[in-house]
Amino acid sequence: MVKKIKEFTKVIKALTELALEIGTLVAIIKMILESL
Repeated sequence: MVKKIKEFTKVIKALTELALEIGTLVAIIKMILESL
């Protein structure tokens, strides 16, 4: 049970990092498009 929770936490952390990276990319793309 504890092992599953730890794995779940790892997945959540990975997804959070991915979401942050995507959010950053989207923000950069928006800035580039607005400056065109």
